[in-house]
Amino acid sequence: MNKGSLSLLARMAHKELREILRDRRTIITLVLMPLLLYPLLGLGFRYFLLSLAPTGNTQFRIAIVREADELVFMELLGKLKREDPQITFIPVNNIEESLRAGDTDVGIELKGLDSHMDRLNPHQSIECVTQRMDDSPQGMKAEEFILDRLTIANIKILQQRLRKSSNVSEPALPIQVDTKLIKTQEGPKGSYLASLIPLVLVLMTITGAVYPSIDLTAGERERGTLEILMAAPVSRVALLLAKYVAVMTVAILTGVINLTMMTVTIAVSGMGKELFPDGLSIGMMASVLALLLLFAAFFSAVLLAVTSFARSFKEAQAYLIPLMLLAISPGLVSLMPGIRLESPFLMPIAPLINVVLLAREILAGGAPYGPGAVVVLSTFFYAFAAVTIASRLFGAEAVLYSEQGQFSDLFRRPIRQRAVATVNSAVLSLAIVFPLTVLIGSGFAQLPLTPEAILLVGMAASAALFVGVPAGAAYMGNVRPVSGFALRPSSVLPIAGAVLLGISLWPLVAQLIVWQEHLGLSTMPQILREKLGELAQQNREMSPLIVLMAMALVPAVVEEIFFRGWFFSALERSLEPLYAILITSILFGLFHLFTGGFLLAERLLPTTLLGIVLGFVRWRSGSVWPGILLHVLHNGLLVSAALFPITFGGLNKAVEGGGNVPLQWLLGGALIASIGAAIVWMTRPNSNHVKSSEMESTP
Repeated sequence: MNKGSLSLLARMAHKELREILRDRRTIITLVLMPLLLYPLLGLGFRYFLLSLAPTGNTQFRIAIVREADELVFMELLGKLKREDPQITFIPVNNIEESLRAGDTDVGIELKGLDSHMDRLNPHQSIECVTQRMDDSPQGMKAEEFILDRLTIANIKILQQRLRKSSNVSEPALPIQVDTKLIKTQEGPKGSYLASLIPLVLVLMTITGAVYPSIDLTAGERERGTLEILMAAPVSRVALLLAKYVAVMTVAILTGVINLTMMTVTIAVSGMGKELFPDGLSIGMMASVLALLLLFAAFFSAVLLAVTSFARSFKEAQAYLIPLMLLAISPGLVSLMPGIRLESPFLMPIAPLINVVLLAREILAGGAPYGPGAVVVLSTFFYAFAAVTIASRLFGAEAVLYSEQGQFSDLFRRPIRQRAVATVNSAVLSLAIVFPLTVLIGSGFAQLPLTPEAILLVGMAASAALFVGVPAGAAYMGNVRPVSGFALRPSSVLPIAGAVLLGISLWPLVAQLIVWQEHLGLSTMPQILREKLGELAQQNREMSPLIVLMAMALVPAVVEEIFFRGWFFSALERSLEPLYAILITSILFGLFHLFTGGFLLAERLLPTTLLGIVLGFVRWRSGSVWPGILLHVLHNGLLVSAALFPITFGGLNKAVEGGGNVPLQWLLGGALIASIGAAIVWMTRPNSNHVKSSEMESTP
């Protein structure tokens, strides 16, 4: 997209946005609703927090394991039992379980005494351990009640001992109290009410985009102005993008105003300490705002896609009611205390749930990096996919006339055959493959299968994702397989260069990982390091053929078909080669960040650099086959170094991150790689930029 196209898009978006902001319904949703909603929510939260405070007539439920503890405890309190009838002792098998279940308020356990305490023995002392949930107001009150009573008992027993034996100068303290706090599984937080705030922010952001999306699609169809716009000398995609930018801008403004009003309400009402014990920092607010912007980009496209079906304003509203209910339902699921972002790993890729959970973790004081990165990337890809779907629906013939759009418009094959996929189709494939790759990769370890079976299932899953998904997209888009996946034969020079690069790059990549570890850039947790060590030993005990096929051959083939075949070919026709290489390389690196549910940042740089080399080979050769050969050799030698440590002279330690690669290997690898790159460079690249009229041909 050139500078003139961007200028035209900006003017069209400005025109759409100006019309939207003139409407009073937009102003009500954008400004008045937050001004009224958050003060009312603040009052409601305040009264709810006050209602949680226990009254003077509250009965405290005390958990005990041994019945003897009740007798000794009441003996220590003496006559205080008749003055405090709210004490109730509940025998349990496990104090912690009863507290987590909410059956008791506090637990006590007496240590150092079996059945009876000699109140006059100056050297006898017992230990009373109390347990409570760290976020339970009732538990705090019960603990204070017990400590107050034991303090009185300590004083009285000490007085009795001093009266009996005046020659005792420093008698032992009769009762020593130790308090144990049980951390909740959700981490530190002030109140469960704080979990509502991200959901309210997300739902209000959705609300801000509802009216603009209806008015700019179904509303214009009803008024008869959409046909005039479609007749203008502007592409349908540019017109849709202008409307999308306008809707997203209103959604973003709604999110900013709601976040601002929420912060002001919390500060004015004085609920900050109750809701957020660690306080609200500018960084936390900025992180939540960035998350809202990303979600606004995703849901604005979803709303435009849905409203494109409607013929009138009322019909569009009827379509959006089920969508809003679907949006609220997963948001309510995220409020459940047992639902966390880390587990199950489905949460980071589930739309809406993942955004609310990540915002909740951010407001709670810290979010896990691995699942947080999955949330951001998956939502980013979902936004691209939603824009792609909206563009297909908006460009359908039904939009031009007073007809109702059909879901079949999404699956209608073009009549004319395409040479390569459209960028929208390639991005949609990426949005499907990424979350499924993360989900399947994190779930393989949980399968009750043998190691060999897990490898075989992994090969099948990789082929289904990286080949099956783009193959289906190619069929629906009527794309020629040979040109769409760059399956054309290659000349000899690129193949020779790819072989030299494939046998020489792996020592350099292994050493790069070692250098990152020495610089402290490794994020691999110790538990994963141990698992990888066990996996390496397990692989040595299996058939080398199965291991090499599962970890070298199949991943290399299917990844090259997807990234350098399907995706690169789509980008190559609309971007300069350098940009196509960089985009596919970065995405290739991002796909390798996640291993078994962990974020491994040290894998990003090596895989991205390898992706640049593979993209370079793909550009110069015009074919995916040299890259496949390079990738297979590279992976195969890395895996072989781990499988056969004696044959490779102990290089498995460097491959597994435990030592440096010998200097002679590095120098030899650099020399051979330079020769291979020079040979590939000598190949004249095929023509990349083809006119749009040449991209299609009759079947």
